[in-house]
Amino acid sequence: MKWTVQRYVLREVVQTWLAVTGVLVAILVSNQLSRVLGQAADNQYGRRVVFDLIALGAIMNLSVIVPSDCCWPWC
Repeated sequence: MKWTVQRYVLREVVQTWLAVTGVLVAILVSNQLSRVLGQAADNQYGRRVVFDLIALGAIMNLSVIVPSDCCWPWC
């Protein structure tokens, strides 16, 4: 019984964490997208550079949202 409750709680926490992280990443990527496309429209960036900047910005934003240090009790 104990393991069933722990698995249920862990599943709910992980699902909620993934949902919140996904929404935050979507918000930050849309902000990055608007900024990069605005600069590309001003001819500050070439066409080939825009996608790379958006992808690198998404990775950078993900590193801000997801903690990189060991936050689990067994680490």
